[in-house]
Amino acid sequence: MRNNSTIAERVKALTLHADGVKLPQIEAITGIKRHAFYGLLKKAKSRGYTPGDDIEERHVGDALRVDHRKAIGEVEYEVIKEVVEKDFMSRSSSRFEVAHRVAEKLASVPGAVVRSRKTILRWLKANGFKNVKPTTKPKPTTKPGKNEARQERSPG
Repeated sequence: MRNNSTIAERVKALTLHADGVKLPQIEAITGIKRHAFYGLLKKAKSRGYTPGDDIEERHVGDALRVDHRKAIGEVEYEVIKEVVEKDFMSRSSSRFEVAHRVAEKLASVPGAVVRSRKTILRWLKANGFKNVKPTTKPKPTTKPGKNEARQERSPG
């Protein structure tokens, strides 16, 4: 089963069609199925092709593919880096707090695209940032310790 045809096959199919060749013969010669040929013809016409005229590459070429933008660009990365480095010594902020501060800061930076906190959280997690919990001091217990129990037994 074919996925794509080459530009040369597409040009040949349109040329044969313009010369009056029937679709079964076009399919046999080029390998382009009937349904695909009609799609090709429609696309070529929408790009300025008229049957009988010269066929240009823009009529039959592949469409330009738009790449997905990176979730976090250079400007956004610098803001995240600044916020994380500022908070690095205390390490008391969670990823959620960092994401909130980054989103607020991005709103005030010109040229930066404001991302959702969820996107920032995903980026932080993907780049190795982990939740850091501040250390807690142990609480005093109400149970008597070993030393207290010994003092009660000693004669007084």
